[in-house]
Amino acid sequence: MATKYRADQVGSFLRPPELLAARQSFIEGKITEDALKEVQDEAILKVIDLQKQSGIDVLSDGEYRRGGWASDFGEAVEGYVVGAPAVAMPFQGGVDVTPAAGANSTNPTGAPGGGGGRIIGDKLTQIKRLTAGELPFIKAHAHGAYKVTMPAAS
Repeated sequence: MATKYRADQVGSFLRPPELLAARQSFIEGKITEDALKEVQDEAILKVIDLQKQSGIDVLSDGEYRRGGWASDFGEAVEGYVVGAPAVAMPFQGGVDVTPAAGANSTNPTGAPGGGGGRIIGDKLTQIKRLTAGELPFIKAHAHGAYKVTMPAAS
């Protein structure tokens, strides 16, 4: 008797080099948000195609519009403040989102488009839909079932 196995993908995909470069250029103020969005759109279309070719039937945008898997949450609510002392957040590969000079509650790293090094300093209040920046594109291009990652409360 054959055993049927089930495998699910979380939804996170490794970001392609051109997307990593575009995000870094945006953070450094070298490209506009619209230019970043163009690169994201192209990368998302490619990862949708890859999933279809692989037989995955519930598609993800790879979380390519996010700086990290849970970063949309911090952008959808207000109430975060820069940690004092600054909360260091170095990541593998040399990426460091530790706040720099000029950091504040709306620009937590002191760089355009930055995020990280924040703590909850006030009541969290929703300021926009959590998936507002991701949902319309994946919905329009998946042509079937799709999913968007939501960080858990824990």
